Amino acid sequence: MNTIKEVAFLELETLEDPELRQVVDFISFLKFRTLTEPFTHLDENQITKLYSESAEEDTALAESDFSDYAKRLKMEDEA
Repeated sequence: MNTIKEVAFLELETLEDPELRQVVDFISFLKFRTLTEPFTHLDENQITKLYSESAEEDTALAESDFSDYAKRLKMEDEA
């Protein structure tokens, strides 16, 4: 019995270049789709924990001291 990879290779050998280009395009699409799919592998507890951690970091940043921020921006512009 052939594995799915072996079957795919056997089928690829029967295709002409135009069909092979379509296969390559489809493979590219599949790879792209997996990169852009939402994080379905995270459960609700993990998402809640990540959200909580981000919220704490955002609050800390918002409450941090920005007294020298303008000075640093000016120094950066002058550099």
